[in-house]
Amino acid sequence: MAVPVHEIENKRAGERHLVICLANIRSDAQASFEDWQKRKLKEISSRCGVLGVHSHQCSENSDFYTPGWMRTQFEKPDLPIPYEFLTIFEIEGDLEKSLDDGDWVDKYQKEANDFADSKMCAVWAYTQSGETLGESTSADIHHILVVFSNPIVGAEVGFEDFYNLHLAEVLETPGFLRAKRFWAKKNVFTPSWIVNCGDIGPNGMPFQHCAIYEVESGIEVAMSALSEQAKMFTTFGEGILDFEAIAGWRYVRLSDG
Repeated sequence: MAVPVHEIENKRAGERHLVICLANIRSDAQASFEDWQKRKLKEISSRCGVLGVHSHQCSENSDFYTPGWMRTQFEKPDLPIPYEFLTIFEIEGDLEKSLDDGDWVDKYQKEANDFADSKMCAVWAYTQSGETLGESTSADIHHILVVFSNPIVGAEVGFEDFYNLHLAEVLETPGFLRAKRFWAKKNVFTPSWIVNCGDIGPNGMPFQHCAIYEVESGIEVAMSALSEQAKMFTTFGEGILDFEAIAGWRYVRLSDG
């Protein structure tokens, strides 16, 4: 199925972005990666426009939903989802200017490859759409739920309107503290296993939309409450959401940079 690209300008002061890095670390390099990650994230947090850096790791029950084409292709059957580690860089202002400040994203990716399975790594940049809903502090956040998705081609406006409603409905769930959503802006790197097996947009990214929900410590209670809350959700209208292009993964927050 064709993947649409929804353009959002990113030159306005105060515009928010995410750079999302997904990786799997070799078992013999886990301790070295953790030491390097702590030092590297502290260094990156001082770069132009970088507001915060957050590292995460999957857990036993991390698979909220993984599309079939991904499930059959990722190479670590001992993991519940394709990517064990998730690092999020929060950026404000001009995305390109921040990325050009010392080429920190490229350097991060290249150095991470010393510990990671380089064939698997993915690095994608997204620009925020709409307001952040809810309130939380770093101390409150113990888990995040990341949901990647795509609208049907030609239904981007309807998708945008509906997802604003959906975000608010999810945030009514006990335990869910804050929610925000983003559109794809820049493909830094998409691995060949995704390019070869998934539907890729003209920007080189498989998922054009990303929603992030921040959850407090009782994740299992919160997810159970979400299952009940979902019975009251407004359903997506026909021809808006590509139901074959959804990935939802839970991660445990490890640290903030």
